[in-house]
Amino acid sequence: RFFCAVEAHGGKPVVNKNNNLNTQAHVVADALPTSHFVCMTRDPLYHAQSLWIARLVMYGAPTTAYGIPDPGSAEIEAENPVLGVCNQVIFHQRAILEQQRRVGADRFWIVRYEDFCQDPEALLRRVSEEILGRPYVPPPGFMPPPPFMPSRRQRLPDELFERLRDTLERLRDAGDPSRAAAPRWAGARVPRRH
Repeated sequence: RFFCAVEAHGGKPVVNKNNNLNTQAHVVADALPTSHFVCMTRDPLYHAQSLWIARLVMYGAPTTAYGIPDPGSAEIEAENPVLGVCNQVIFHQRAILEQQRRVGADRFWIVRYEDFCQDPEALLRRVSEEILGRPYVPPPGFMPPPPFMPSRRQRLPDELFERLRDTLERLRDAGDPSRAAAPRWAGARVPRRH
């Protein structure tokens, strides 16, 4: 009722950003049958770096998960936060695919951050045409967002950044049965610094 009232009051669709929908979109989809979800993903290494920094900024230590953690990593967090962050990244990769399966690919889109950066207007066009059912016509005076470079800057010390990268690769490639279902991600490997 709240979202219906907000939409009725404004006369326009409601747009909301909420990272928790990576794991809970199906609940919202059931409650709001006209809802759609645009899930932005990014290179796992930079996702891990972002989570690490968020843990430091929000909680002052990397041992407390920021956002929704991997439920199977609660005991790992305090003793090995690098593994905890990497498990959280893989958990979210799996959860995103599960949400798309449950909600349907027509309502739950997975958009790569790097693709969005290359052509942000393509997403606006797709939302307009496929969700709103209207041709994409920018309003008068609207300047379409130009392409921009995705953020791929290392913001952590070399040793920690390499540990995150190596741990992600090990989890992805090791054949550990508990991690075997983790999706393979696209994207260039980050070269080691020498």
